[in-house]
Amino acid sequence: TAAVLLMDLDHFKFVNDSLGHATGDELLRLAADRIVASVPDSDLVGRHGGDEFVVVLRDLDDLDGATRVAERLVEAFRAPIGVHDDELFTTASIGVAVGYDGVDADTLLAEADTALYTAKRQGRDRYAVFTSELRDQVTERLRIENGLRLALDHPDRVTLRSSIGGLRL
Repeated sequence: TAAVLLMDLDHFKFVNDSLGHATGDELLRLAADRIVASVPDSDLVGRHGGDEFVVVLRDLDDLDGATRVAERLVEAFRAPIGVHDDELFTTASIGVAVGYDGVDADTLLAEADTALYTAKRQGRDRYAVFTSELRDQVTERLRIENGLRLALDHPDRVTLRSSIGGLRL
C-alpha cells in the first residue's frame, strides 16, 4: 500500500511578507531538510509548489504507518527553525490519503489536498486523513455553496423547501 501526504507550512505567507522572500526561500530549504530527516529513506519527498510539500510513502502495511509519519512531521515542525539570525516558528498541516485498488496518482493527490484543508479548518498544526465520509462532507458543502450562490445571483429561480435535514435549495 502507498500513501500521499500533502504538507503545507502554516502562515508561511507572513514570513515572506514580513521578512522577505530570501528568508522565505531559506525557510523552505530548511523545511525540506527537516521533512527528509523525518521520512524513511525509501520514500519520496518533493516540493509541490509554494510552501507545499508532497511525501509519497511506499510499501506501507496499513494506514497506521502513514499516520505515524504524519505525526512525526507535525511534531518536527513544532520546534523553531533557525533562519539567518532568527528563530522562526512555523507549524505544519498535513493531508493523508492512502492508496486503494484502482486509484490513480491525481485522485490520490486530490484526496490528500482535501484532507489537508480539513486539517487547516480544524485549527492547523495537525494532520487529517481522507475518508469517504470526508468526501461526502466536501460534496455536500459544495452543493450548499453552489445553491447559495445561485440563490444570490438568481433569486427568482430558487425556491426553499423545508425537509427533515433542514432547508433545501
